[in-house]
Amino acid sequence: MTIAVGFAAVNTANNLIYVITSTLLGFMLLSGMAGKSNLEAVEVTVSWPEEIYAQTPALVLVRVRNRHRFFPVYLACVHVGREEVLFTYVDRAAEAVRTIPVRFERRGAVPFVPIWVSSPFPFGFFERTRLLPSLPSLIVYPKLMPCPPAAKPSPRTAQGEDTHLEHRTGEEHDLRSIREYQAGDPLKKIHWKSSARTNRWLTKEFSVATEEALVVDVARLPAKDLESRLSCAAFLIHRAMRRGKAVGLVLEGRRYEPKASVPHKRELLKVLALYGED
Repeated sequence: MTIAVGFAAVNTANNLIYVITSTLLGFMLLSGMAGKSNLEAVEVTVSWPEEIYAQTPALVLVRVRNRHRFFPVYLACVHVGREEVLFTYVDRAAEAVRTIPVRFERRGAVPFVPIWVSSPFPFGFFERTRLLPSLPSLIVYPKLMPCPPAAKPSPRTAQGEDTHLEHRTGEEHDLRSIREYQAGDPLKKIHWKSSARTNRWLTKEFSVATEEALVVDVARLPAKDLESRLSCAAFLIHRAMRRGKAVGLVLEGRRYEPKASVPHKRELLKVLALYGED
């Protein structure tokens, strides 16, 4: 439109059209400078949850900080894959936090998730974008599919004591610790005060009496195909650990001995997630 008005001003030598053209060009220059300054002031930090399951929305924490000391940031939209979250206003030298649900349809390694920030500020005529550095690759665990277990108890001592059992976390007794929220945790276990204070979802863990350890044999699970058996195994591992039970895994003849630690749980889930991708 500005170019058309400029041609009209040259052809007609009309001073009024010259004034209109100059105003439009100044308007475009101001819009470009303000929009560029607004977008450059945005600093984005994206935090993924510790556990991500296929076909289950993962709550991703998006933190936007305004690097300007004198001006606020307006209409900053952060895109994470196909999802987006809009920060309408971030005060000068301040930050804002939002959560965005991101869903992956398949298990396995995700080498790259595009992340960028865009803004139509100030007038909405143009949308400016800025690509952000990519994050390390993600591991998406199999979908949690409820199913009955086909498991073997762990060995016990001559006195009938399980060699793997200790005092573990669960749901029924004294509060043991507060940890990061994990997909599948019930809302009733969220520690709301700590979550509000830290701007992160935190979950309560309780101490319970220990139970017999479980060894999940993927080949014996009652599911119709491989993907269903892997999803069933992931569900059983996840449920057993939430109940404070030591859990092991048998997959393609390889055995992982039962343990009750969170790193061990994630190791088992990673094995299931990457199975067949080599």
